Amino acid sequence: MPVNPVVSAGGAADLTATDAAIAVVDQNVDDIETLSNTIDGKVDTIDGVVGSNNASLLTVVEPTVAAIQTDLGNPSARTNFQTLEAILGLPDAASSSLDDMVRTGFDSSGISADLDGSILEVLNYIIENMDGSRTLTSTIGSETENWGTQTGTSSETGEDLVTIGANNTDYMLHSLLLDVSACTNGAVISVKLFMQVNGVEQKVYDQDFTVDTDTDGLWIVNGSVAIHEALRVEVESDTDESVAIAYDYSLESMI
Repeated sequence: MPVNPVVSAGGAADLTATDAAIAVVDQNVDDIETLSNTIDGKVDTIDGVVGSNNASLLTVVEPTVAAIQTDLGNPSARTNFQTLEAILGLPDAASSSLDDMVRTGFDSSGISADLDGSILEVLNYIIENMDGSRTLTSTIGSETENWGTQTGTSSETGEDLVTIGANNTDYMLHSLLLDVSACTNGAVISVKLFMQVNGVEQKVYDQDFTVDTDTDGLWIVNGSVAIHEALRVEVESDTDESVAIAYDYSLESMI
């Protein structure tokens, strides 16, 4: 037959104490869970603040970093390293900068020409400017006149063929050729050059050529000669004929 357990008075007291202890533990667990939830909320709040601050900080830092990178890539246009240049004693100017000193070895702020490049650039500048700005121009053309009956600017028989250069302007005449092949065989062609001497025009050259005896191409100037006044070429023929005479010359500007 079943046996009913018998609990002594002392055992009942022990059960009551155990229940009370368990209740205390349950309450502590609840308190810990509440505290944990509170901490989680605080952490979430902190994460939000830090994330917001990071975004704000990046909007400030990124443009500054970009500006520094730009300056490092273009020393002549920098804006963020002026203090460093001041410490080095270098003026903060595009024509006199750390870039100048590194590449050329000297401060070129007092030099009007752009010599901020390599030594080869400087040498090339010197070569190009040693004799001033010079331009060589070749000119060809022809004139059809009656070279035996008309009168040129000089008032002599013949006609003006071409004027080379200009008064009071420096030039180097390297060559002058004429083509008289259209003139009558046997005709005597006189080539005359006129130019100012001390402000007064003078004939400085007068040479006769016979067509079909001399060459049809006449090399009147076959070397370099400096001129600083206009050089006028007149041609005269001893034959009454209207034909074309061609010319070809090379002139270098010394301006």
